[in-house]
Amino acid sequence: QEAQERLLLAELGRFASSSLDVVEVCVQIAGRVDNLIEFDHLSIHLADDDDASFVCCYVHGTDIPDMESGTKSGSGSLVEEVTQRRSGMVIDLVESEGASSQYPEFTNAQQAGLRSMLSVPLISADQVVGACVFSSNSPGEYDSHDLILAQSVADQVSGALGNAQTFAEHLQTEQSLRDNEQRYRILVENANDAIVVVQDDQVIYHNSAWSSLLGYSLAESAQKNFFEHVDSKQRADVREYYQALIQGAADPREHEMRILTQDGGELVMDSKPHIVTFGNRRGLMVVM
Repeated sequence: QEAQERLLLAELGRFASSSLDVVEVCVQIAGRVDNLIEFDHLSIHLADDDDASFVCCYVHGTDIPDMESGTKSGSGSLVEEVTQRRSGMVIDLVESEGASSQYPEFTNAQQAGLRSMLSVPLISADQVVGACVFSSNSPGEYDSHDLILAQSVADQVSGALGNAQTFAEHLQTEQSLRDNEQRYRILVENANDAIVVVQDDQVIYHNSAWSSLLGYSLAESAQKNFFEHVDSKQRADVREYYQALIQGAADPREHEMRILTQDGGELVMDSKPHIVTFGNRRGLMVVM
């Protein structure tokens, strides 16, 4: 039996590590762990760094109110107790007096027909990343052997769950950055000020206000060195100042600049240069 358990644990770890999707990892766990531990309800909870709580990310089996996917484990919960202790617990909901008052979620568990619970922490790289809770309809279902086995299961899958959670957070961060970039682009495009991004003296971006004021399309502006838009009497001084800004030898300051329009006219504009990184290279965003 011990050899079979080791084989099943190794297989569980291998399948759990085959995905970087949190739910898929949990599905792999639920689909194979029942060969090792009997349960009618399984919930997997992962740490939420935003408020130091634990969120139920996956549920399999009997429905328990307040223990659905997406719910947080409150203060004084079994999940909090197990993760703080960094060790598992076996609780018989029939034999344990006062269990419902000690752990609030037990009332709903008992009402759902569950009679035994087993919970173990998920620890990866010496960091507690969550907890697994196994529950059974049978009283006295779990013993010390099940506790050891459940912790072995947790040890096999905690790394995969931790990696999947990190990957999910990375994707969320990337999406947030894309959303912020899109919102910023919308603001820039609809700004009343003319905004130009200059890199290596070339105009690589301008908003619609620039086009309206000067009469240039992006393609037409891209064909010109930015400083060709500056009045010839100022051109050398502005180029020298902007190059000093890029090199960190000068500080950004508002200054007056004479800009040439497409039809040969001239606009006197208050210009505010800002150092920006565009395509991993330094450039200037000029607001006029």
